[in-house]
Amino acid sequence: MGTLLLCGGLLLTTLACHAAAPRVDRPDCGVSFQTPTGLRQLEITDAEREASTLCIIAFARAGKPTPATVGQVEGWRELADYVLEVKQVPLREAARERGLVVDPGSPPQLLPAAPDASVVFTLKHAQIQALPHGELALAETEASKRPASMIRNGTTGQLILVAGNDDRSVAYVHWLSTRSPHSSEDGQALAALFKSMDFTAGN
Repeated sequence: MGTLLLCGGLLLTTLACHAAAPRVDRPDCGVSFQTPTGLRQLEITDAEREASTLCIIAFARAGKPTPATVGQVEGWRELADYVLEVKQVPLREAARERGLVVDPGSPPQLLPAAPDASVVFTLKHAQIQALPHGELALAETEASKRPASMIRNGTTGQLILVAGNDDRSVAYVHWLSTRSPHSSEDGQALAALFKSMDFTAGN
């Protein structure tokens, strides 16, 4: 258990904590990161994006037969397993959009569920970690109330990752499932990816 905490997330193991690939710099959106074991970065070219999106970073699972460069190809997002968007949205705003309240000096908390919500999550683990020029909010949830569709899919909770600062952020919600062969491994890789992020001083 100590290894998990040292790695910064409940899902992290030594697999996600060993040396990662060389650092990738993205000056177009003011972030750099390391691609962890288990994922392969795809180069995005000329992809359409929202006005608030500074850049798009996509990954496929290692070993998956996917072109190294994707862009304005119909259905290109289907070629990627994970698509992250760095947006000009403050971290705390991005976290709230994913159901997290991030206040200075305290761990993230879940927003209260609506009385008639079909899905209710409880917080298993949450923390804030300092990053160069930013911070990471990480939370693992467990579904205490699930509809029949989630039960059939084996969906048990979420891993919520939000990294950034007061200027820009990137966020992802990874669904945890007992029936997905990649759920745990991908969760480890995504957490390692977010932990490696460095939000440089300017775009």
